[in-house]
Amino acid sequence: MVGIARTRVTVSGLTDPVLVFGYDADPGWTGIVLISGRWFTTPDEVVAASYLLRATGRSVGDTLTLSTDTGRRDVRVVGEAFDPRANGLALSAVTATLSGLDDHVQPHRFEIGLTPGTDPDAYVRALNPSLGLDAFAQVRREQSTQQTFTILLGMVATLTLLLATVAALGVFNTVVLNSRERVHEIGVLTSIGMTPRQVRVMVVASMSLIGLVAGCSRYRSGTCCTTRSFR
Repeated sequence: MVGIARTRVTVSGLTDPVLVFGYDADPGWTGIVLISGRWFTTPDEVVAASYLLRATGRSVGDTLTLSTDTGRRDVRVVGEAFDPRANGLALSAVTATLSGLDDHVQPHRFEIGLTPGTDPDAYVRALNPSLGLDAFAQVRREQSTQQTFTILLGMVATLTLLLATVAALGVFNTVVLNSRERVHEIGVLTSIGMTPRQVRVMVVASMSLIGLVAGCSRYRSGTCCTTRSFR
């Protein structure tokens, strides 16, 4: 079980408010996908959503300044996460990080991970009667963030495959056109003793440089698209 508190802060470089989520235990199992770096271990460390890092021009290892009417704190980004909460303007940290930014830091919800084989619906039905009127339990299906992340990776893989196919077709088309243009030359070489195997080697050797350049160009283009989709 992990308790989660939250507070709104102002981050230098952004006009929109940022939500800081404070965890009183390890949040690695709660469904947030860590892209790079590591999870926080001290109150001066945070894990930032990818969109927030792009919006501020920061990266893992940089420092962010968090401000509220109560106080101010400098924190270091130790991890980047795929976190769609607050429209991507989200930070994750330990609960102690919020203590200097908010006078009343209390968990607004608790997340409970059930042991394998436990029926979540039955657990919720048994738990709710004992919570009173101020709280209730509900099942959160562990699929929203993970599914979105998987879909994005699938789209990236599909785009990369399409780029590779286009590159292969382009090289093949160039080989065919070049070979047709050199029909007369190939006929002369064949008539003076060039074997079919030597003809194939000549065509492959003449096209290898074009294929290498085309492949490198498409690979760099695919890498750029992958990075943008992934982040």
